[in-house]
Amino acid sequence: MKKLLTFVMALMLSVACVFGLVACNEETSSVTLVGLADGTAVTPAAQYDYFVVPEPAATTKVNATQGKLSFAGDLQALYGDGEGYPQAVVVAKKSVIESDGATVKAFVNSFADNKSWLIDDNTSSQTIVDAVKSGFISNDMTPTFTANNLNKQVIINSGLRYRHAVESKAWVLDYLAKVNAVSNNSFGTPVDNFFASVANNTANSGQTLSVYCPDGAPALSVARLLNDSSIIANIEINVVKASTIQTYVTGATPTADICILPVNAASKLLGNASTYQMLGTVTDGNLYILKKEGAENINKDNIAKVLNGKTVGIINLANVPGLTFKAILADFNIEFTQPA
Repeated sequence: MKKLLTFVMALMLSVACVFGLVACNEETSSVTLVGLADGTAVTPAAQYDYFVVPEPAATTKVNATQGKLSFAGDLQALYGDGEGYPQAVVVAKKSVIESDGATVKAFVNSFADNKSWLIDDNTSSQTIVDAVKSGFISNDMTPTFTANNLNKQVIINSGLRYRHAVESKAWVLDYLAKVNAVSNNSFGTPVDNFFASVANNTANSGQTLSVYCPDGAPALSVARLLNDSSIIANIEINVVKASTIQTYVTGATPTADICILPVNAASKLLGNASTYQMLGTVTDGNLYILKKEGAENINKDNIAKVLNGKTVGIINLANVPGLTFKAILADFNIEFTQPA
Protein backbone atom coordinates (compact mmCIF):
# COMPACT_ATOMS: atom_id res chain seq x y z
CA MET A 1 0.00 0.00 0.00
CA LYS A 2 2.85 2.39 0.87
CA LYS A 3 4.55 1.64 -2.43
CA LEU A 4 1.32 2.33 -4.30
CA LEU A 5 0.81 5.62 -2.43
CA THR A 6 4.41 6.68 -3.13
CA PHE A 7 3.97 5.85 -6.82
CA VAL A 8 0.73 7.84 -7.04
CA MET A 9 2.28 10.88 -5.32
CA ALA A 10 5.31 10.78 -7.61
CA LEU A 11 3.03 10.54 -10.63
CA MET A 12 0.99 13.53 -9.43
CA LEU A 13 4.17 15.59 -8.88
CA SER A 14 5.40 14.73 -12.37
CA VAL A 15 2.10 15.87 -13.88
CA ALA A 16 2.25 19.10 -11.85
CA CYS A 17 5.75 19.78 -13.11
CA VAL A 18 4.73 19.20 -16.72
CA PHE A 19 1.86 21.68 -16.44
CA GLY A 20 3.89 24.24 -14.44
CA LEU A 21 1.80 23.91 -11.28
CA VAL A 22 4.80 23.73 -8.97
CA ALA A 23 8.48 24.69 -9.12
CA CYS A 24 10.42 21.63 -10.19
CA ASN A 25 14.03 22.53 -9.46
CA GLU A 26 14.43 24.67 -12.57
CA GLU A 27 18.06 25.61 -13.00
CA THR A 28 18.68 29.27 -12.27
CA SER A 29 20.77 31.13 -14.82
CA SER A 30 23.37 33.50 -13.38
CA VAL A 31 26.01 35.76 -14.89
CA THR A 32 28.84 37.84 -13.44
CA LEU A 33 29.11 41.49 -14.54
CA VAL A 34 32.36 43.44 -14.41
CA GLY A 35 32.66 47.14 -15.13
CA LEU A 36 35.29 48.27 -17.62
CA ALA A 37 36.65 51.81 -17.55
CA ASP A 38 37.18 51.92 -21.31
CA GLY A 39 37.85 49.79 -24.36
CA THR A 40 41.43 48.91 -23.46
CA ALA A 41 40.18 45.90 -21.47
CA VAL A 42 38.24 44.57 -24.47
CA THR A 43 40.83 42.12 -25.79
CA PRO A 44 40.86 38.40 -26.65
CA ALA A 45 43.32 37.90 -23.76
CA ALA A 46 40.97 39.34 -21.12
CA GLN A 47 39.39 36.98 -18.60
CA TYR A 48 35.85 37.72 -19.74
CA ASP A 49 33.60 35.49 -21.81
CA TYR A 50 31.69 38.32 -23.45
CA PHE A 51 31.83 42.12 -23.67
CA VAL A 52 29.15 44.83 -23.98
CA VAL A 53 30.61 47.61 -26.11
CA PRO A 54 29.12 50.69 -27.85
CA GLU A 55 29.82 51.73 -31.40
CA PRO A 56 32.26 52.68 -32.83
CA ALA A 57 34.44 50.81 -30.32
CA ALA A 58 32.66 47.52 -31.09
CA THR A 59 33.47 47.56 -34.81
CA THR A 60 36.96 48.94 -34.14
CA LYS A 61 37.73 46.03 -31.79
CA VAL A 62 36.39 43.43 -34.22
CA ASN A 63 38.44 44.83 -37.09
CA ALA A 64 41.60 45.20 -34.99
CA THR A 65 41.60 41.60 -33.71
CA GLN A 66 41.24 39.89 -37.11
CA GLY A 67 38.38 37.68 -35.98
CA LYS A 68 39.58 36.92 -32.45
CA LEU A 69 36.70 39.10 -31.30
CA SER A 70 33.43 39.16 -33.23
CA PHE A 71 29.83 40.26 -32.86
CA ALA A 72 27.73 37.86 -30.79
CA GLY A 73 24.50 39.84 -30.52
CA ASP A 74 23.10 43.27 -29.84
CA LEU A 75 21.17 44.75 -26.95
CA GLN A 76 18.73 46.47 -29.28
CA ALA A 77 17.44 43.10 -30.52
CA LEU A 78 17.39 41.59 -27.03
CA TYR A 79 15.50 44.45 -25.38
CA GLY A 80 11.71 44.46 -25.42
CA ASP A 81 10.19 43.89 -28.83
CA GLY A 82 13.58 43.94 -30.53
CA GLU A 83 13.46 47.49 -31.85
CA GLY A 84 15.91 49.04 -29.40
CA TYR A 85 15.47 51.23 -26.35
CA PRO A 86 15.38 55.03 -25.84
CA GLN A 87 19.04 55.85 -25.30
CA ALA A 88 19.24 59.59 -25.99
CA VAL A 89 16.49 62.23 -26.01
CA VAL A 90 16.26 65.85 -27.08
CA VAL A 91 14.79 68.45 -24.73
CA ALA A 92 14.06 72.15 -25.05
CA LYS A 93 13.29 74.92 -22.61
CA LYS A 94 9.55 75.43 -22.21
CA SER A 95 10.05 79.15 -22.79
CA VAL A 96 11.84 78.44 -26.08
CA ILE A 97 9.11 76.06 -27.27
CA GLU A 98 6.63 78.88 -26.68
CA SER A 99 8.70 81.69 -28.23
CA ASP A 100 10.38 79.77 -31.08
CA GLY A 101 8.19 76.80 -31.87
CA ALA A 102 8.91 77.13 -35.60
CA THR A 103 12.66 76.76 -35.10
CA VAL A 104 12.21 73.92 -32.62
CA LYS A 105 9.95 72.11 -35.07
CA ALA A 106 12.47 72.62 -37.90
CA PHE A 107 15.19 71.19 -35.67
CA VAL A 108 13.32 68.01 -34.80
CA ASN A 109 12.22 67.55 -38.41
CA SER A 110 15.87 67.68 -39.47
CA PHE A 111 16.70 64.31 -37.91
CA ALA A 112 15.15 62.28 -40.74
CA ASP A 113 17.05 64.15 -43.46
CA ASN A 114 20.20 63.93 -41.36
CA LYS A 115 20.12 60.13 -41.28
CA SER A 116 19.60 59.96 -45.05
CA TRP A 117 22.55 62.31 -45.52
CA LEU A 118 24.79 60.24 -43.25
CA ILE A 119 24.24 56.95 -45.08
CA ASP A 120 24.34 58.47 -48.57
CA ASP A 121 27.33 57.11 -50.49
CA ASN A 122 28.18 60.65 -51.55
CA THR A 123 28.72 61.70 -47.92
CA SER A 124 32.23 60.66 -46.94
CA SER A 125 33.33 59.68 -43.45
CA GLN A 126 35.77 62.58 -43.45
CA THR A 127 32.99 65.04 -44.23
CA ILE A 128 30.94 63.75 -41.28
CA VAL A 129 33.91 63.76 -38.91
CA ASP A 130 34.90 67.29 -39.91
CA ALA A 131 31.33 68.47 -39.43
CA VAL A 132 31.12 67.06 -35.89
CA LYS A 133 34.53 68.45 -34.96
CA SER A 134 33.47 71.90 -36.14
CA GLY A 135 31.01 71.93 -33.25
CA PHE A 136 33.59 71.08 -30.56
CA ILE A 137 33.64 73.74 -27.87
CA SER A 138 37.27 73.06 -26.90
CA ASN A 139 40.44 71.89 -28.57
CA ASP A 140 41.24 69.26 -25.94
CA MET A 141 38.38 66.95 -26.94
CA THR A 142 39.23 63.54 -28.37
CA PRO A 143 36.73 62.71 -31.13
CA THR A 144 34.67 59.55 -30.74
CA PHE A 145 34.55 59.14 -34.51
CA THR A 146 37.41 59.41 -36.96
CA ALA A 147 37.63 58.75 -40.67
CA ASN A 148 39.20 55.39 -39.80
CA ASN A 149 36.51 54.10 -37.45
CA LEU A 150 33.40 55.61 -39.05
CA ASN A 151 31.76 53.79 -41.96
CA LYS A 152 28.20 53.29 -43.15
CA GLN A 153 27.71 50.14 -41.05
CA VAL A 154 28.86 51.92 -37.90
CA ILE A 155 26.40 54.72 -38.68
CA ILE A 156 23.60 52.16 -39.07
CA ASN A 157 24.71 50.47 -35.82
CA SER A 158 24.50 53.80 -33.99
CA GLY A 159 20.71 53.51 -33.83
CA LEU A 160 19.77 56.95 -35.13
CA ARG A 161 15.99 57.28 -35.27
CA TYR A 162 13.82 60.17 -34.15
CA ARG A 163 10.46 59.55 -32.47
CA HIS A 164 8.27 62.42 -31.29
CA ALA A 165 7.67 62.68 -27.54
CA VAL A 166 3.98 61.82 -27.73
CA GLU A 167 4.73 58.74 -29.82
CA SER A 168 7.59 57.57 -27.60
CA LYS A 169 6.12 58.40 -24.16
CA ALA A 170 5.03 54.86 -23.22
CA TRP A 171 8.29 53.43 -24.54
CA VAL A 172 10.36 55.86 -22.46
CA LEU A 173 8.34 55.26 -19.29
CA ASP A 174 8.63 51.49 -19.70
CA TYR A 175 12.39 51.72 -20.15
CA LEU A 176 12.84 53.98 -17.12
CA ALA A 177 10.76 51.62 -14.98
CA LYS A 178 13.01 48.74 -16.01
CA VAL A 179 16.31 50.51 -15.35
CA ASN A 180 15.02 51.95 -12.08
CA ALA A 181 14.29 48.39 -10.97
CA VAL A 182 17.92 47.31 -11.50
CA SER A 183 19.66 50.55 -10.48
CA ASN A 184 20.89 51.52 -7.03
CA ASN A 185 19.77 55.09 -7.73
CA SER A 186 16.32 55.80 -9.13
CA PHE A 187 16.07 58.11 -12.13
CA GLY A 188 12.49 58.89 -11.26
CA THR A 189 9.42 58.98 -13.49
CA PRO A 190 8.81 62.07 -15.64
CA VAL A 191 5.51 63.89 -15.21
CA ASP A 192 3.03 63.85 -18.08
CA ASN A 193 3.84 67.45 -19.01
CA PHE A 194 7.46 66.49 -19.65
CA PHE A 195 6.42 65.06 -23.03
CA ALA A 196 5.94 68.05 -25.34
CA SER A 197 4.15 68.62 -28.62
CA VAL A 198 5.25 71.40 -30.97
CA ALA A 199 3.07 70.46 -33.93
CA ASN A 200 0.91 73.58 -33.95
CA ASN A 201 3.38 76.16 -32.67
CA THR A 202 4.64 78.52 -35.39
CA ALA A 203 6.15 81.25 -33.18
CA ASN A 204 9.51 82.66 -34.21
CA SER A 205 11.31 85.36 -32.22
CA GLY A 206 14.32 85.39 -34.53
CA GLN A 207 16.74 84.76 -31.67
CA THR A 208 19.65 82.33 -32.05
CA LEU A 209 19.05 79.14 -30.05
CA SER A 210 21.91 77.30 -28.40
CA VAL A 211 22.01 73.52 -28.95
CA TYR A 212 24.27 71.25 -26.89
CA CYS A 213 24.92 67.56 -27.44
CA PRO A 214 27.55 65.04 -26.34
CA ASP A 215 30.09 63.65 -28.77
CA GLY A 216 29.30 60.19 -30.14
CA ALA A 217 26.04 58.96 -31.67
CA PRO A 218 24.10 62.07 -30.50
CA ALA A 219 26.57 64.27 -32.39
CA LEU A 220 26.02 62.20 -35.52
CA SER A 221 22.34 63.10 -35.30
CA VAL A 222 23.16 66.78 -35.93
CA ALA A 223 26.14 66.33 -38.28
CA ARG A 224 24.23 67.53 -41.36
CA LEU A 225 23.26 70.76 -39.61
CA LEU A 226 26.87 71.28 -38.54
CA ASN A 227 28.03 70.66 -42.10
CA ASP A 228 25.60 73.22 -43.52
CA SER A 229 24.65 75.96 -41.07
CA SER A 230 22.25 77.51 -43.60
CA ILE A 231 19.72 74.67 -43.15
CA ILE A 232 18.53 76.25 -39.89
CA ALA A 233 20.15 79.65 -39.69
CA ASN A 234 19.24 80.65 -36.15
CA ILE A 235 20.72 77.78 -34.14
CA GLU A 236 24.24 77.32 -32.81
CA ILE A 237 25.28 73.70 -32.18
CA ASN A 238 27.92 72.87 -29.57
CA VAL A 239 29.43 69.39 -29.21
CA VAL A 240 30.77 68.67 -25.72
CA LYS A 241 32.30 65.85 -23.72
CA ALA A 242 29.67 63.29 -22.76
CA SER A 243 30.66 63.54 -19.10
CA THR A 244 29.73 67.24 -18.99
CA ILE A 245 26.41 67.34 -20.85
CA GLN A 246 24.30 67.62 -17.68
CA THR A 247 26.00 70.90 -16.73
CA TYR A 248 24.31 72.66 -19.66
CA VAL A 249 20.77 71.95 -18.44
CA THR A 250 21.20 72.52 -14.71
CA GLY A 251 21.63 75.55 -12.46
CA ALA A 252 19.55 78.66 -11.98
CA THR A 253 20.03 79.79 -15.60
CA PRO A 254 20.85 76.73 -17.73
CA THR A 255 22.89 77.40 -20.85
CA ALA A 256 21.23 75.08 -23.38
CA ASP A 257 18.05 76.17 -25.15
CA ILE A 258 17.96 72.70 -26.72
CA CYS A 259 19.94 69.71 -25.50
CA ILE A 260 20.49 66.05 -26.41
CA LEU A 261 21.34 63.87 -23.41
CA PRO A 262 20.86 60.32 -22.06
CA VAL A 263 17.26 59.46 -21.21
CA ASN A 264 18.07 58.53 -17.60
CA ALA A 265 19.80 61.87 -16.97
CA ALA A 266 16.93 63.73 -18.62
CA SER A 267 14.42 61.98 -16.39
CA LYS A 268 16.37 62.55 -13.19
CA LEU A 269 17.34 66.17 -13.81
CA LEU A 270 14.47 67.51 -15.90
CA GLY A 271 11.55 65.11 -15.48
CA ASN A 272 9.50 67.52 -13.37
CA ALA A 273 9.08 69.70 -16.50
CA SER A 274 9.76 72.88 -14.53
CA THR A 275 12.22 74.20 -17.12
CA TYR A 276 12.55 71.69 -19.97
CA GLN A 277 10.26 69.40 -21.94
CA MET A 278 11.20 66.37 -24.02
CA LEU A 279 10.73 66.81 -27.76
CA GLY A 280 11.51 63.20 -28.68
CA THR A 281 13.97 60.33 -28.68
CA VAL A 282 17.03 60.55 -30.91
CA THR A 283 18.76 57.15 -30.71
CA ASP A 284 17.52 53.59 -30.25
CA GLY A 285 20.78 52.28 -28.79
CA ASN A 286 24.23 51.38 -30.08
CA LEU A 287 25.33 48.58 -27.72
CA TYR A 288 26.69 45.27 -28.97
CA ILE A 289 27.89 42.01 -27.46
CA LEU A 290 31.31 40.81 -28.54
CA LYS A 291 32.56 37.26 -28.15
CA LYS A 292 35.85 35.39 -28.34
CA GLU A 293 36.61 32.69 -30.89
CA GLY A 294 34.47 29.60 -30.44
CA ALA A 295 31.86 31.27 -28.22
CA GLU A 296 28.17 31.10 -29.08
CA ASN A 297 26.07 33.91 -30.47
CA ILE A 298 23.37 35.25 -28.16
CA ASN A 299 19.70 35.69 -29.01
CA LYS A 300 16.38 35.70 -27.16
CA ASP A 301 16.01 31.94 -27.43
CA ASN A 302 19.36 30.97 -25.90
CA ILE A 303 20.46 33.92 -23.75
CA ALA A 304 19.75 32.24 -20.39
CA LYS A 305 21.59 29.06 -21.35
CA VAL A 306 24.57 30.73 -23.05
CA LEU A 307 25.24 33.29 -20.31
CA ASN A 308 24.83 30.91 -17.38
CA GLY A 309 28.09 30.88 -15.43
CA LYS A 310 29.73 33.39 -17.76
CA THR A 311 31.46 36.70 -17.02
CA VAL A 312 30.61 39.79 -19.06
CA GLY A 313 32.78 42.91 -19.16
CA ILE A 314 30.74 46.07 -19.69
CA ILE A 315 32.02 49.52 -20.58
CA ASN A 316 30.19 51.99 -18.31
CA LEU A 317 28.46 49.42 -16.13
CA ALA A 318 26.91 52.04 -13.81
CA ASN A 319 25.10 53.93 -16.56
CA VAL A 320 23.02 53.23 -19.68
CA PRO A 321 25.11 50.30 -21.05
CA GLY A 322 25.15 48.38 -17.77
CA LEU A 323 21.62 49.31 -16.76
CA THR A 324 20.20 48.28 -20.12
CA PHE A 325 21.99 44.94 -19.98
CA LYS A 326 20.72 44.38 -16.43
CA ALA A 327 17.17 45.21 -17.54
CA ILE A 328 17.48 42.62 -20.30
CA LEU A 329 18.76 40.02 -17.83
CA ALA A 330 15.80 40.75 -15.56
CA ASP A 331 13.38 40.25 -18.48
CA PHE A 332 14.84 36.77 -19.00
CA ASN A 333 14.96 35.97 -15.25
CA ILE A 334 18.76 35.79 -15.31
CA GLU A 335 20.41 36.61 -12.00
CA PHE A 336 23.60 38.69 -11.95
CA THR A 337 26.38 39.41 -9.50
CA GLN A 338 28.96 42.20 -9.41
CA PRO A 339 32.28 41.51 -7.67
CA ALA A 340 33.30 44.26 -5.27
